[in-house]
Amino acid sequence: MSIWYALVMNNTYKVRVLLAVPLGLLGSSLRTYLSTVDELESVVFANSSDEALHLAAEGKPDFLILDIQLISPLQNYQCLFDFLNNMKKVSSNTLPIVLVDDQIQKQVALNAGCARVLYKGALGDQLRILFQQAINPAYGNYQAPF
Repeated sequence: MSIWYALVMNNTYKVRVLLAVPLGLLGSSLRTYLSTVDELESVVFANSSDEALHLAAEGKPDFLILDIQLISPLQNYQCLFDFLNNMKKVSSNTLPIVLVDDQIQKQVALNAGCARVLYKGALGDQLRILFQQAINPAYGNYQAPF
């Protein structure tokens, strides 16, 4: 049985999310927060870049929420660039959202070709808007960066 499962109610579209963050406070907080978001069909968790790629290939999520520290702890944009290219190969419609702490990490993510970068300090509101955009055209449209 696949780790991806559907919880779609009333035949409405809901968002599939792959959360790839290191274990710890951020990971625990995001898991708790995502469990309260009605727009989500499923949330799958990865603790490494290899696991994230495997799960993305299997489940084709709408969003990958990725902590930059999981891929590039030394702020090496080439590592993140390679990961994003591999993600594109296994799940081309997945929108990667890179979580950053500061402007330097944001620039690393942008240099690596990431179209969406969110600061870790205000994630709840930022993520809710993205999920609403994915399921309701009235909120606007998100586009995969690839």
